[in-house]
This record gives sequence, C-alpha cells and structure tokens, in this order.
Amino acid sequence: MPKYNLDKLVDYIKACKRKGISVETAKQELLKAGWPVSIVNEAISRYNAEMLKQIKMPKLPKSSRTLKAIQAKPESFKARVKLYVDTYFKPIQTFSMQNKAGNTREIFINIWHSYWPLAIVIFLSFIFLNALINSMEAMFKQNIPIALPNWLISVVMFSSVIGLFVATVVSFFFFQALLFGAAKMLKGKSSFVNQCYLASLTMPFSSFVEAATMFVTLLIALLPFGAFFALFFFEIVGGIIFNALYLYLIVLNVMYIKEAHEFSWGKAIGTFLILLGFVALIVILVVAIFLGIAIKTA
Repeated sequence: MPKYNLDKLVDYIKACKRKGISVETAKQELLKAGWPVSIVNEAISRYNAEMLKQIKMPKLPKSSRTLKAIQAKPESFKARVKLYVDTYFKPIQTFSMQNKAGNTREIFINIWHSYWPLAIVIFLSFIFLNALINSMEAMFKQNIPIALPNWLISVVMFSSVIGLFVATVVSFFFFQALLFGAAKMLKGKSSFVNQCYLASLTMPFSSFVEAATMFVTLLIALLPFGAFFALFFFEIVGGIIFNALYLYLIVLNVMYIKEAHEFSWGKAIGTFLILLGFVALIVILVVAIFLGIAIKTA
C-alpha cells in the first residue's frame, strides 16, 4: 500500500479555501484525481482540526445562570422526574449535561424530593400502627400495654418526620464534605456546590423506590394474616431492592465525582478509597473515646 502525504493534501485544501473554493469542491477534485476517499476524509478532518485550534472559543460566564444552566434546569415537575430517572438510567450523559448547571437552591429542591416520599410513608406507618392498636383494644376489650396516648403518638410522629429531614440534610452535607476533601487531595477541580448538586440528583429516585417498597409492605400488612407476608416481602424482596440500590449508588457516586472533578476513572475510584480511610479513622477515634471513658469509669 502506497504511503500518502497528508500534509500535502491539507496544504491543497488550504490553498483552495484561500482561492474561495469550498472544501467539498476540493474533495471532489481530489477524488477525480484518484485519491482514496479514506485518505481525503482524513485530510479534511485534519484541516478542520487545525482551523478549530485557530478560533478562540468564548468562555461561559461565571454567573450561576449560565446558558448551560438554563438549558439543563428542569422547568416542570415532569421534567424534574425525567431528570431523576435519567440520572439512574443515563448517568454519564446526565452528569455531563448537569455539570456546573446547579446551585444551592437546586440542591435543596433535590433533597426535598428525596425526603417527602419517605416522610409520607412514615406518616402512614404511624397511622396504621395506631389503628392496629385501637382495633386490638376493641377486640380484646382491654387496654394494650404498649398503647400510647394519641397526643404522644402525634408528637412522636411529627418529631420523626422533622428529624428525618434534618438527618437527611446533615448526613448529606457531612458525607459530601468528606468526599470533597478526598477529591481535593487528588487535585479535583469542582466546587463544593457543583459536587453537591450532582450528588443530590442521585437521591430522589432511590428514595422513591424505597418509599414504594415500604408502602407495598404496609398494604400487604393490611390483608388478613398479612403480617407474616409483609415481613417476608420487606426482609427478602425489600432487602434485595435496597442492597441493589446501595451498590448502584456507589457506582453513581464514582461517576459524578469523575465528571465534577474532571478525573480519570482511577482517580474517581481513588477518591472513594480515601473517603473509606476517613470513615475508618473516624470510627477508630469514636471507639477509642468510648473505650477511654469505659476504662475510666470502671
């Protein structure tokens, strides 16, 4: 096979352009002269690449409302649901589109959408438990020892619902702070807000699946002799669903770290290994503190 000089072809295309002749016309002339189509296309690709290097691309403004943010921001609840689903089923494309497109407000919106499905299930669980206790009291015509006053049940219920939101927010930002520190140790380029925004996109869908599983468990428990089947469903089926979600969340975490910090796959995985080191150190410190207290009080 003869060796073709692509530089001469590129120079020919440049000369044609200086004379006002289009690239397509130059291509047709080369093909008529007997040049292979693959060689001509490769020369045109090299010519286009050289031309693009000479053109300075405008930078996006640093404002949070960049063109990319406007394009990527969901404008309706339906669009937001689609975004959450795409995060799970098209993660690479979604993280690429949403990178640097979020802000603090969007983070809290995503956290809210990961919270309310579970809050509703917790609320329904308390109602179901209270109704079950009342029905048992009516059936046996005596007070159930574990029964609580209605006002106390209401306090516990609302405390659990509010506590869930506080715990969700605190644990999310604590985990992201550790992850951000690990990424910065590997010279990550993302801001904390951008990393948190991509991370928050992974929360609503998994939360909805967990809430749906718990809701189905409640429905099964309402059936005659449903308590056993509800326990079986939650422990076996629910366990499989929850474990699968948690494992996939780890994969998604690696993906958004890679996209946010412009890492290779190796660095993205390394970030999580450093995070595990942080967690292990915290656990060791906590255990050491409690052991020290136990020894002193012994």
